[in-house]
Amino acid sequence: MKKIILTVLITIGKIFLNLIYLIIKIFPIKNQILFMSRQSNNKSLDFKMLEDKLKEKDKDIKMIFLCQMLEKDIKSRIKYIIYIFKSMYYLATSKVCIVDTYCIPVSILKHKKRLKIIQIW
Repeated sequence: MKKIILTVLITIGKIFLNLIYLIIKIFPIKNQILFMSRQSNNKSLDFKMLEDKLKEKDKDIKMIFLCQMLEKDIKSRIKYIIYIFKSMYYLATSKVCIVDTYCIPVSILKHKKRLKIIQIW
């Protein structure tokens, strides 16, 4: 019974987030690249190296870094919920999103067709 309730709550959560995201996707796409990570609360070396190379190619491109680990305590979970909403805005307004691991907002939301998602390992 608990598994069914959890499945229903997750489905309702996905629908809710996609409805909000549908509205956020109205914002125009900017000349920016979004980097997302759940592995660390800071820029990884991989992200820094990509940032350096991308800046060489296009000095005008904006780089957004959203790095937030998902911890088990209540405070961290609340911060992660805020992170999800913040990431929804940047996903909707970025040309490219680079992730270094599984990322909830990238996986469950229906993105604009023009958004390129790149996963690095």
